[in-house]
Amino acid sequence: MRKKAFLGFLLFDIMMCKPKKGVLQKMDQLFDQLKGYLNMDTELPFIDFDKYYKEVIAFLDSEWTNLSEEDTMRMIFILDNLKANSEERSKYKGKEAKKFAKIAERTNIWAQAMIKRMKEFGVNDEEIGKRYEAIYESV
Repeated sequence: MRKKAFLGFLLFDIMMCKPKKGVLQKMDQLFDQLKGYLNMDTELPFIDFDKYYKEVIAFLDSEWTNLSEEDTMRMIFILDNLKANSEERSKYKGKEAKKFAKIAERTNIWAQAMIKRMKEFGVNDEEIGKRYEAIYESV
């Protein structure tokens, strides 16, 4: 009886650690969207930028603990790009400047949380930097 209970617990533990299929699909979608945006010749309109940002945040709100180490690293890349772009665009004069500043602030908080998560996976700052650079080069 104990053996069955242990195996059942082990199976449950493995299933809980394995990323869910829907999480992987959504993560791939968000990452592919970012790659498309990075390869654009024109600046993304605020309405589209804001929609993408809200999609990323909604995904993180519900799924951040289900991200694998690889997807956590890709999320750091997404958040860093959102943060850098929104910081730059917050310097523009216009009605969206404050909104971009808020986006930069919130994405920075999430980026720090994702970096902390990478460290919980046992990845140090140097390795995070190397992996980030590899993602940057691949995009």
